[in-house]
Amino acid sequence: MQKLIAILLSASLLLAAGGAASSQEDSAPLGQLFQLIQTIFTQAESRKTVTTTEATVLYSTPSPLAKTVMQLSSGTQVELIRSETVLNVRWCFVQADGVKGWVKESSLNLPVSSGTATLPANVATVKSAASVYSSYNQSTRVLAQLEKGAEVTVLRRAQYSGTDWVYATVRSSGISGWLLESGLNMPTVVTNLDLSRSELTYLPTYAQLGYVISNRLNIRTAPGTNFDQVGAYSGGERVGILETNSGWGRTVDGWIYLGYVYFEGQVGTNCLIGSVATEQLNIRSGPSTDYPITGSFGLGDRVMVLEQVYSKGQYWGYTRRGWICMSYVSPDCIPGTTEPIYGYGVVTVASADLLDAAGTGNKVGSLPKGTATPIFVTAKLGDSLWGQTPTGWIDMSGVDMRAIYQQTAIPAAPVLPPEPTQPPTEAPTEAPTEAPTEAPTEAPTEAPTEAPTEAPTEAPTEAPTEAPTQPVTTEGA
Repeated sequence: MQKLIAILLSASLLLAAGGAASSQEDSAPLGQLFQLIQTIFTQAESRKTVTTTEATVLYSTPSPLAKTVMQLSSGTQVELIRSETVLNVRWCFVQADGVKGWVKESSLNLPVSSGTATLPANVATVKSAASVYSSYNQSTRVLAQLEKGAEVTVLRRAQYSGTDWVYATVRSSGISGWLLESGLNMPTVVTNLDLSRSELTYLPTYAQLGYVISNRLNIRTAPGTNFDQVGAYSGGERVGILETNSGWGRTVDGWIYLGYVYFEGQVGTNCLIGSVATEQLNIRSGPSTDYPITGSFGLGDRVMVLEQVYSKGQYWGYTRRGWICMSYVSPDCIPGTTEPIYGYGVVTVASADLLDAAGTGNKVGSLPKGTATPIFVTAKLGDSLWGQTPTGWIDMSGVDMRAIYQQTAIPAAPVLPPEPTQPPTEAPTEAPTEAPTEAPTEAPTEAPTEAPTEAPTEAPTEAPTEAPTQPVTTEGA
């Protein structure tokens, strides 16, 4: 419109310049042109007057985070200048009492552009206001608050305890959660989008990232083994848990039993502390070479592995820096042997006695609360479990074997204390009366004639690519 007006103005100026020298009879076309321009301006300035249907805000830009220009009460008349869609929300640029700004279209008495009958498949709008819950229960955590007119993509409909719910994604923010169906203008067509990976490609930021630790983990349509199976995950596969229910978790593909899922950062049942046994050990974002490299460890670096997962033919360990292949990690061993130690414990009692034998020995020392100590082996005596430390045996009821993995500092590899040396009972009564009178008469006449002629030509260039390990065969629920 503005371009058209500019063209017409330019044309009118040219015609006016040419018409100054013409006769009055020839000026009729020029008058018609000016009349046309006046009509266009009149139409451009004509604005539709509408009223607000609720108390609302006039914003400086089309965003609820923008500066407030004016407060509008319900029933306020405004002039509608234009409408735009911003982040899937309809906004109107209006003028109220000479002040211009933006207001949500849903707050004006305009005909709804997408009523229930015309809503696209799987797209619903909020009737007045709605909460997005983490589960199908109004007592659970609220993930987002939605205003009137907000659009959501319905992923699934469900009924729990006689109440109709929908699992949906907010189109403007990507947040997914549960909404009461009664608070939405529902479309006529709803399909189970959340059970189709091809149609749901995002992973919300609040999803809990985990990895499957069984060879096969069934995917079901709802949380329970009595529901239909719609697929399965393989060991080591990454999953994002969007919600939980009674020990089950929902991914973009369906529901899985969480007993066979390891979540990053948790202390698992196969934790370990050891040292890197290769020149460079890559750190990856997931448990296989399919995942990108995010860093590396060097030879001899100490690593704390919170859990191990069998994936793609090898065991992988999760450290706080990422995943590493366990084929290149040497676990801490009992000093002087190749036997892995039982683990590291942290004393949980005020003072733990150390004995020279398990259970019935003499006290040889004690460890204060909070001390971290390696435990070489354990021994069961009656109902008591005892552990051998470098300086004595300790009652394991006062030791926490998992607490060490909550600490950021990695303990040094265990060593045995040096043997106590016995001082001589008496000092020598006399110094030797004489030094030797002569030095040896001859040094050896010859050094060996040759050093070995060659060193080995090559060290092995690579460590083995795979450890000969077999997975634990556990069936998914």
